[in-house]
Amino acid sequence: MKKERKKSEEKNEKNVKKYLALILMMFAMSTIYTLPYLRYSFFTALQDAMGLSNDATKYGNLMSVYGIMNLLMYLPGGIIADKFDSKKLLVFSMVGTGALGLWMATWPSYNGLLIIHLLFGITTVLTFWSSSVKVVNLLASSGEQGETFGFLESGRNVIGLALSAITLALFAYLSKKVNEVAGITFVIVLYSIIMILVGIVLYFMLPNFAKDPETTNASVKDSLIAMGKCFKMPITWCLSAFIFTCSIMTGSGSYYAPYLQEFCGMTVAAASTYAVVRTTVAPILAGPVAGKASKKFGRSTPVIMFGCIGLIITNILLRLVPGKTNVLFLIMVIMVLTAFSYSCNRSVYWATIDEVGAPKNVVGSITGIASMIGFLPDAFLGTLYGSWIDNFGMEIAYNKIFTFCVIVSVLGLLVALCGDRIIKKAQKTQKTIEEK
Repeated sequence: MKKERKKSEEKNEKNVKKYLALILMMFAMSTIYTLPYLRYSFFTALQDAMGLSNDATKYGNLMSVYGIMNLLMYLPGGIIADKFDSKKLLVFSMVGTGALGLWMATWPSYNGLLIIHLLFGITTVLTFWSSSVKVVNLLASSGEQGETFGFLESGRNVIGLALSAITLALFAYLSKKVNEVAGITFVIVLYSIIMILVGIVLYFMLPNFAKDPETTNASVKDSLIAMGKCFKMPITWCLSAFIFTCSIMTGSGSYYAPYLQEFCGMTVAAASTYAVVRTTVAPILAGPVAGKASKKFGRSTPVIMFGCIGLIITNILLRLVPGKTNVLFLIMVIMVLTAFSYSCNRSVYWATIDEVGAPKNVVGSITGIASMIGFLPDAFLGTLYGSWIDNFGMEIAYNKIFTFCVIVSVLGLLVALCGDRIIKKAQKTQKTIEEK
C-alpha cells in the first residue's frame, strides 16, 4: 500500500513539474517574438522612437534583415538543438533576447538597430526555435504529444493576449501622460525583463535533458549525419507541407481586413478589432479541441485531415459568397472557421514527429528542415498577392487568393492522407515490437 502511495505521489510530482515547465514554455514562446514583430502593434510609435519617421526604407530594412536571418538560421538551428542541451539553449535565447531588448530601448543608431535585428535572428531562431519544439517533445510522453502541443498553442495565445492588453493599456497611459516614445520604451523594457526572468526560471525548472544520451548527438559531425538522414525521412516532408499550408492560410488571413472594408463596408477600426479577435480567439479554442481529438484518434493526422477539409470548404465559400454588406456576418463567420481550421492543424502538427517514431536525437533537425521549407511563404506571399491586386484589381485578386487557398488545402489534405498511412504503419510496427 505504501509503495503504491509513493508511486502515486511521485507521478503527481512529476506531472506538476511537467505542467509548470509547459507554462514556462508558454511564456517563453509568447514573448520571445514580441520585440522583432513589435511594429505590428506599434508601427508609428516605434518608427518615431527609432528616429526613422522620415525613412520608411530603413525602417523596412530592419524587418527584412530579421526575416533573412530567420531563413538562414533554421537549418543550423536544428543541428544545434540535436547537439547541445536544449535547456541551456532556451535559457541563452530568453536572456539574450531580453538583453537585446534593453539595448534597443536605449534607441541606438540605425547601424546599432541593424545589429540588434541580426542578433534577434540568432536568439529567436538559431538557439530557440528548434530547441523549443524539442523541449516540448521531450516533456510529453508518446501518447500525449498532440494534446500537449494543443495545450501549449492555446496557452501561449492566452498569455500573449493578456500581455498585449496590459502593454497596450500602459502604452496608452504613458503616451498621454508623457509621450509615445516613453510609452514604447516602457513596453520594450517590460517585455525584456519578463524574458530575462523567464530564462532564469527555465534554468531551475526545466529537466536536464542532456543526461539522456539518446536525446543529443555526440558531436557536430553526428548531428550533420543525422540531419542528412532527416532529408530522407517522409515525415520531414509531410511536416514541411503541413507548415507550408498553415503559413499560406495565416498570410492570407492578413488580407481579410481590407476585404471586409473594401467589399462589405466595415470600418477600419471594426475590421482591425475583428482581426485581433479572429487571430487570438480561434487558436485559443482550437488548441484544446485539436489536442483532445488527437489523443482520441491516437495520432494527429486525422485532425490535420479534418482541418484541411475545413479549409477547402471555407475557402470555396469565400470564393462563392459575394462580398456585400448584407452578408457581412456570414463572411465573418466563414473567416473565423477558416482561422479555427488552420489553428487546429498548427496546434498538433509538431506531434507527428514523435508519432512516427522519430529518434529524439533528430527532433531538432526535422524541425529545422521543415521550418525552413514550411515558412517559405513568408518570403513570397505578400509579393504574390500584391502583384495580383495591382494587376487585376481587388475583386479578381481576391478570387485568385481564395482559389489558391483551396488548391493549397487540397494538397495539404493529400499529404495528410499519406502522413496518416506512414504514422499508422510506424505505430503498428512499434506495437508488434512491444508485444514480442
